[in-house]
Amino acid sequence: MILSTTAILLLAIDGKLTRSDGMILLVLYIPYMIAVIRSAIQDSARKRKTIADLPARTHKIVMNFLFDAASILCIIYGAKIALVSGETLGSSQR
Repeated sequence: MILSTTAILLLAIDGKLTRSDGMILLVLYIPYMIAVIRSAIQDSARKRKTIADLPARTHKIVMNFLFDAASILCIIYGAKIALVSGETLGSSQR
């Protein structure tokens, strides 16, 4: 992350990022992506050995999904209530 920030700052010294600057950043990004993929593969190999806690993970996933669904519903209905209340206030002031 420090390297990418430094590279962007150095490439943007002139005040703009050109296509060639973008290509340089992409070339610098490739080794980072390779390292991330290798690390993920190694972590998944380690986690396969610990399958014993699978029911606990499944429970967490289900609970997170339910909380997400409830949050989305609350946002939708909260927005609807705010809209109706705003319309009511706006029409009563005429």
